[in-house]
Amino acid sequence: MKTENKYYTPDISEFHIGFECEGLFTDYGHQSWTEISINDSHDLIGMFDTANHLSIYDEFRVKELDQEDIEELGFEKIESRVVHCEVYKKVYNKITYCIFKTNGVISIDFYTHFKNCDEPGIAMFRGKIKNKSELIKLLQQLGITIDK
Repeated sequence: MKTENKYYTPDISEFHIGFECEGLFTDYGHQSWTEISINDSHDLIGMFDTANHLSIYDEFRVKELDQEDIEELGFEKIESRVVHCEVYKKVYNKITYCIFKTNGVISIDFYTHFKNCDEPGIAMFRGKIKNKSELIKLLQQLGITIDK
């Protein structure tokens, strides 16, 4: 059973190169959500009329980080004894990376030898990640290879 995506309205400070969101576009009275990827500065500038603070879109929304997003980045959801927590694992260059997701808080640990993520590893990050774009940016900063 597929769950329905949850969305939130992003703050202007969240927009950056690499950001993914949806824009509500109105054309002759018909409204539709359009997927947007900001690939370069021209995309970012083109979304807004900065002189008048206008946009070609009526509003924006961003999908909250979910299982599909994490799996698209090369992590595999695994069964774990960790209670009330989603656990994802990725092995790269003999290092196991585990993402723990609990009530919107993300923890990323790593292990230098194979572990099943049931015990604490070496902490790399603890905090809130609202969407896939933020997770991609964080993984890049941590030097974790992203599968796309």
